[in-house]
Amino acid sequence: MKEPTVRTVYYDDERTDDFAGVTRPPYEVPASLDYAPRSFFRRAAAFFVYRCVMTPFAFLYMKIRFGYRLVRAAALPEKGRGFFLYANHTLLAGDAFSPSLAVFPRKVRVIVSPDNVALPATRPFILLCGALPLPSSLAGARAFLSGLKTHLADGACVALYPEAHVWPYCTAIRDFPDDAFRYPVKFGVPAYAATTTFSRRRFRRTPRVTVFLDGPFFPEGEDPRQAQKNLRDAVYRTITERAKESTWSPVRYEKRKKGERAI
Repeated sequence: MKEPTVRTVYYDDERTDDFAGVTRPPYEVPASLDYAPRSFFRRAAAFFVYRCVMTPFAFLYMKIRFGYRLVRAAALPEKGRGFFLYANHTLLAGDAFSPSLAVFPRKVRVIVSPDNVALPATRPFILLCGALPLPSSLAGARAFLSGLKTHLADGACVALYPEAHVWPYCTAIRDFPDDAFRYPVKFGVPAYAATTTFSRRRFRRTPRVTVFLDGPFFPEGEDPRQAQKNLRDAVYRTITERAKESTWSPVRYEKRKKGERAI
């Protein structure tokens, strides 16, 4: 069988380079955004979009496109207790769907960049699917934290991608800061790790996706900053170790040298 072509992508900085290939206009999240609406009609609409539209579509998309497989090496918290989920950022549309499959039947809320809700035509649908855009103001930050508290109290999973930028099919784990790990410390809830790995499929250039779910990880240490760092280190070690399960990718990432052009 002919070996499939592997494309090389060159990068300059693993913390800032993004290879999503999507450009959106800058968007400032209004301070008035309700991150956890409680009205009957809004909740009914969110239930329909999430359970009847997004979840079945996510399952079919991941199964058909990637041959999705889940290895759940961790028991989820008891019903009614929320938690955070940290994952490597390696798929485009797939990263919007994967968390809901990894922790099904728990509801998932995904913390996203404001750019993800920049388009007016798709913004209402994306918000109904569970997107939580990072706030753009201090007033918005208070509403954002209040919304997180509400969702966690409802037993939801809040997912984050601490690598911040999409590197499609990347098998290495990029460094990420511990800032995103302040949330489990603040709210006193556990964290889990979801690692997306890739392997070759016969007759398909698109690799098979296997997701490993590990945890729980709890903040340790009396000092909040130290507990935040300890939690980050535990999750990072786990994701890095699980990433070794990847055996093939159609893309190879290399740091760009002088004179080379990034692709």
